Amino acid sequence: MGVYHSRKWVSQAGQSLMVLVILLLTMAIQGAPAGHALAPAEVQIPVQNRFEGCLKAKGLDKWLVGDISVFVDGQTELIDKRGPAEVGAWLIVWATEMADGRLHAELIFVERPAGQPGYFQLTNTLKKKSQDWLVVGDTAVQVNQETRIIGSPEVGNLVSVSAEQRGIDALALTVEVIATDPAAVPIEFEGTIEEIGQPFWRIAGQQVKVDDRTKVIGERVVGRHAEVVAGTGADGWLRADIIRILDQPAEVTVGALVAAIIPQEGGTQLWDTIVFAPEEGTYPKPGLVYVHNNTLVDESRAIAQPGQWAEVTGLAIGPDTYQADLIRVEQPVPVTISGEVEERPAGPSQRGWWRIGGRTVWVADAARLMADAQVGKQATVRGLLLGNGVVWTGPLPTAEQ
Repeated sequence: MGVYHSRKWVSQAGQSLMVLVILLLTMAIQGAPAGHALAPAEVQIPVQNRFEGCLKAKGLDKWLVGDISVFVDGQTELIDKRGPAEVGAWLIVWATEMADGRLHAELIFVERPAGQPGYFQLTNTLKKKSQDWLVVGDTAVQVNQETRIIGSPEVGNLVSVSAEQRGIDALALTVEVIATDPAAVPIEFEGTIEEIGQPFWRIAGQQVKVDDRTKVIGERVVGRHAEVVAGTGADGWLRADIIRILDQPAEVTVGALVAAIIPQEGGTQLWDTIVFAPEEGTYPKPGLVYVHNNTLVDESRAIAQPGQWAEVTGLAIGPDTYQADLIRVEQPVPVTISGEVEERPAGPSQRGWWRIGGRTVWVADAARLMADAQVGKQATVRGLLLGNGVVWTGPLPTAEQ
């Protein structure tokens, strides 16, 4: 699946947009709007492991999705509205780990049917090469007369591949040599300075060697945010060439439901969102996401439009306001939850949250859909499974709104 690069700069936010999101939180729940059909089955989905890939093999009770084997039985919920789950289809799988270590599929969603092309990108070491195939990292890709070769890729080179998934095979559209020696390529990363030692620092969980050749810019303080440019030394350790210490807050990652995408001056955008705090049971809030010219919008899983789930990484520049560096877009999955109604939180900041069949469910309070629900009784709700594991039972905005 490919990555779409969207580069935009936001100049100003319209205050009236906040009203739109607040209204979305209080709209009456009459089922999902057109374009968001709901699965008719009733299922409890304990989301613990999520992965996706091409269905390579399908047995009676075991499927091979990508390189992961998963067990499928009568308890597995299959959503195949986009096409049948047959070899060559691209699947999204939610699974739980059994006592013996095997994975049991709780929910399988057909993202793309067999025969429909999809795109992906990878950068890794070229391990094997033949006339018709390349093995890049652990991924085999086919090459033919359609493949554009940039440079002369040889085994051991660092290469970047753009490929099209065709059934269980992948055809390389572009193969480009990044470096003949992967160890010579500078590594760039950033994160919080966790430890300053001699001669190693730990930054964003990585050990990096700092010596007299390292250029350190800024005050050396644990807890600060740092940008690192490093290379691999002869001893195999990362050796820092440049460490730039920033006197600014570290990046944050938040999950949000996209309510509207508003074009701004210069071809840029402002995203109106409903932001969910990491703590379960916290009331979702209206939020603004600024998308600037360096923002990478990953649309490999879904197109950026209202009604999608977005994982936003960037800087918090105000209350529930973010300047995004990376946005990963996903499409919520339709589900039906059935089970016993548990006691809902009583606090005013937690109105709208319910526990049904052991799952966290959000219901807009104003709709009073659950007003007559009784604790200990059975209830069934239809909604959409968001990227944070919450089932959203309110209406989602559409591109036409």
